[in-house]
Amino acid sequence: MVSTVRVLTEVGVESEEALRKKVDSLRGRADDLQEEIEDARSRAQNQLTRHALDELRPEARRLDEELGRIDAAMADLRASHDRDTRHLNEIETLSLKFKRSASARAVLSGVAFTACPRCAQSLPPREAGCCDVCGQIDVDAAPYSVEQVVIERDVKARVVELKDIIARHQNSLADLGRTRELLAAQKAKIEAERNEASRRFDSALLSAILGKERERAALLQEATSLAALSRLSQMVEAQKESIAGIETRERLLRDDLKAAREAAESNASNVEKLKELYIDCLTRAGVPGISADDVVELSPPSFFPSIRPKTDPESQVTSFATISSGGKKNLFKSCFAIALHRLAEAEKAPLPSLLIIDSAMKNISERENRRQFEGFYRMLYELKLEELSLTQIVLIDKEYSAPPAKFDLEVNERHMKLEDPVSPPLIPYLRNDAEDGVSPTQAFPDAAEVAEDRPLSDARAESRESSPNGPTAT
Repeated sequence: MVSTVRVLTEVGVESEEALRKKVDSLRGRADDLQEEIEDARSRAQNQLTRHALDELRPEARRLDEELGRIDAAMADLRASHDRDTRHLNEIETLSLKFKRSASARAVLSGVAFTACPRCAQSLPPREAGCCDVCGQIDVDAAPYSVEQVVIERDVKARVVELKDIIARHQNSLADLGRTRELLAAQKAKIEAERNEASRRFDSALLSAILGKERERAALLQEATSLAALSRLSQMVEAQKESIAGIETRERLLRDDLKAAREAAESNASNVEKLKELYIDCLTRAGVPGISADDVVELSPPSFFPSIRPKTDPESQVTSFATISSGGKKNLFKSCFAIALHRLAEAEKAPLPSLLIIDSAMKNISERENRRQFEGFYRMLYELKLEELSLTQIVLIDKEYSAPPAKFDLEVNERHMKLEDPVSPPLIPYLRNDAEDGVSPTQAFPDAAEVAEDRPLSDARAESRESSPNGPTAT
């Protein structure tokens, strides 16, 4: 609030009320100036019946139209001049070619060829009146001479006619150019007079109006800025009130959360029950290194489990972070999730009745560790018959361990394999990573044999031999 008052003081007001009064005063002065401007414009229109600009404008428009017509006429004349010039050049070129052809014929007509002018071989004897070279009947040259004279006379007449037309085009272009120069000079003079009249008109009649317009615009701008400042202060106050309400709700929620956390931590019955269920899951699943006498600790606020032997409190603690075996870590986490569902089912807690376990046996071989493999699934099937009868369980793994025949369970089993139409994968468009379509097993045919020779690499061998998505049991 202090910052808002300081900003208002800097602009010359002491409060928001004074700010609103100042904005109203500025807008009132702007309205008065607008009335004065309208009065000045009406007086100017009444005093001036006709201005020099009104007289010069039609003359300038007429000269523009005349210049446009002259430019169009000159463009047409230039096009005709160029067309006739090209025609004249073509006629002169053809006349020259005709003369050269006639001269060559006249020269060759008196030559008696004895050998072919092309291959220089002796010519065979020809009949009288036939050409010595081609053997065709000679054509009389007299009609050709008459035709030549007629053609030359026509060519000369056409050339003279075209030259006369071109000369007239040039004279017309020159006359139009001089006329255009005169009109352009007149237009430039008219435009200069218009500019001068406009300058005199603006300076004599509009200087006062323009000054009032500028003053009015400045007043409106200042009023707009101050009004925006008033809205800004209102928005700041509204935001402060909203922030205060949010902070109050935050403190109340923090207090409630703290009280709920303390109440939950003080009630250790569910925690103790979760410990018992967790150790029961581990022992029933046959997780190596875990016995029923081990101590489970669930420390708030994370409640991550840690296990230590009861007989040796100083030994290493087993937890999510310290467990080293990949297969044992999967069982460790899966059993904790199962224990949580067992506790929620017993306490009727709002936990979804759906348990999904993905690749619990990913790093455990069903051949090398058969007892471990079957023990985990037997524990799940037993719980499904008893405590978790209302919980839907989805298992995704590389191998499928069917429940014993004596267990009355409804199980849906599906095998998924890449590029197999009988057992398609969960994602239909999934393909092998190899560009040529060869599966990892085909690319490394000796992988299974290497896995059998090296039991410690059982997890890698199983990963290569199995499909990415194992069977799913519900």
